[in-house]
Amino acid sequence: MFDLIGAHARLSEIYRLYVESAFPFRYPALDQERRAVLADSDILTQEPLAEPVPIYPLAEYSLQQAAQALGPAYEGLARLGAGLLPPDATLFEHQWASLRATITEGKDLIVTTGTGSGKTECFLLAELFCLITA
Repeated sequence: MFDLIGAHARLSEIYRLYVESAFPFRYPALDQERRAVLADSDILTQEPLAEPVPIYPLAEYSLQQAAQALGPAYEGLARLGAGLLPPDATLFEHQWASLRATITEGKDLIVTTGTGSGKTECFLLAELFCLITA
């Protein structure tokens, strides 16, 4: 787990130190006043905004293993898909399901998952397959 609050505090302190070192005052009273203003306001930083992201279920296959599981005709899929995913990266369950549905069953599909879930790979992997079999 990442320390969001600690990271925010450290960044706030780094910004404050930068402002004080880059723009020094001749009089210590002005330094103290600026330090108080920066500490009591959100001029330099705002409170962090955390967005929880769900953990998507993983399939039991990497791209390489998925290509092998689909059969010998699909071996080129892993090679072509290497630009999208590392060959040893485990696919998400919805990516594996979309590969099976589009490639082996010839179905059209709609993928509705959250940001960062690999929706793009769901259709690009199928498109790559179409390229190698055309």
